[in-house]
Formats: sequence, C-alpha cells, structure tokens
Amino acid sequence: RAQEIKMEEKKRALQEAELHKIQREKEINEGKLRKEEEEAMAQQQRLMALEKQLNERKRELKRKEEERERKQNDIEQMNKALTEKELDSNARLIVARRQKLKEKEDEIQLKF
Repeated sequence: RAQEIKMEEKKRALQEAELHKIQREKEINEGKLRKEEEEAMAQQQRLMALEKQLNERKRELKRKEEERERKQNDIEQMNKALTEKELDSNARLIVARRQKLKEKEDEIQLKF
C-alpha cells in the first residue's frame, strides 16, 4: 500500500510538473504573441505614417503642378495680349501711313 501511495505521489508530481511545463510554455507563447502583436501594431503605425506622408507629398506635387499650369497659362495669356497689342499697333501704323500716302497723293493730284 505504501508503494501505491509513493507511485501515486510520483504520478501526481509528474502530472504537476507536466502541467507546470505546459503553463510555462503557454506563458512563453502568450508573451511571444503579445510581442508579435505589438510589432504588428508598430509596423501598422509606421505604414500609416508613411501613407500619410505619401498623400501629403501627392497633394504638394498636385498643388505645384496646378501652380505651374496656372503660371504657364498666365504667360500664354500675356503673350497673346502682347501679340494683340503689337498687331493693333502695327495696324494703326499701317492706317496712318496709308492716310499720309493718300494725303500726299491728293496733294500731288492737286498740283497737276
């Protein structure tokens, strides 16, 4: 009977050791899982920060492109206006010259 009790105690001790080992492995695995979750969260936060930076950069590039297009359009409008002024000025000069020529022709005809 004493041997049975001793065997029971050994069996119980082995079971407790096995339970302790399993509990320790469980705690280790839970710790690893927590660490992996924390790393995943940190990576997700870094990714979100990078996405935010990328979106800001895209907005900045779009704004710069719109500004460039606006300036280009302004330059084209100014060039068009200058060309129109030059054409108008040239047309006035031509009209004035024709008028002078007409006046000279009239003078010449009056003399004859």
